[in-house]
Amino acid sequence: MYIRIEIQLEQMKTILESWVAGRNREMEIGFFRIDKLTDQDHKALFSGIKTQDTQLTGVEITSFLVSTIDLHKMRFPSSTITVDIVRKSDGMRATVIEGDKRNMFVMVWSESNLRMIGQEID
Repeated sequence: MYIRIEIQLEQMKTILESWVAGRNREMEIGFFRIDKLTDQDHKALFSGIKTQDTQLTGVEITSFLVSTIDLHKMRFPSSTITVDIVRKSDGMRATVIEGDKRNMFVMVWSESNLRMIGQEID
């Protein structure tokens, strides 16, 4: 399921927390427009959510953004902050990409999404 919505910062935090807790399992790709994030807001967004350095390569991130931006007719973000989060119940990973301080993308590591970015599936 693709989610595309404009939300407040607090709602984005709730979406991420709920996905980590095992809800929102239908989400495959999320595209969220939120208020501009300051460094302080970015810290608040991820407080209480364990993040990891992303395991995606720069090429894979670019591939995901290009396919998502094509889908939504968006311009390519000028800068990105990228972290991974892991769902507690089953270890499923998602990559959260913050682009140009207003757009946030979430890609769940499903087989179809990994194929889309060029990862080989065993």
